Amino acid sequence: MKYTGKSLASQFLYAHNKVRAKYYLPALKWNRTLARFARHYANTRQKDCLLEHSSNRVYGENLFWSKYGHWTPANVVKTWADESKYYDFQNNQCLDNQPCGHFTQIIWKSTTRLGCGRVQCLNNKGFLYVCAYDPPGNYYFEGPLGGRFKNSIV
Repeated sequence: MKYTGKSLASQFLYAHNKVRAKYYLPALKWNRTLARFARHYANTRQKDCLLEHSSNRVYGENLFWSKYGHWTPANVVKTWADESKYYDFQNNQCLDNQPCGHFTQIIWKSTTRLGCGRVQCLNNKGFLYVCAYDPPGNYYFEGPLGGRFKNSIV
């Protein structure tokens, strides 16, 4: 696994803040409690590696799975951020039922803290990445930058 010598935490934080900066949003801060939560939840999925959100409703979550371990935090966050092409800022909604919830969570204006974890799944089932956000975003009828959000976000 290649991570350019920087910690997993600093890479996830940098990648998130790079996306947020494009929208003139304040930088997120790394939070150890959120990171512990994300690592713990990733570890609970180690056997099956399923992309299922936790039952926790206190934090926002983004999940990512890869068959191979060469994905860096920057690659993972870029994949989530690429959902921006499915987000209609003018009407504050995802386009044509396309996924955009990972992107909107990254740019959710009121979110200030981030923590992420990664686990290698058993039996060569790949790698699971989990990021937790506080305060959470993706509230029904709210937009990431303020205002109303018309569609429920996946």
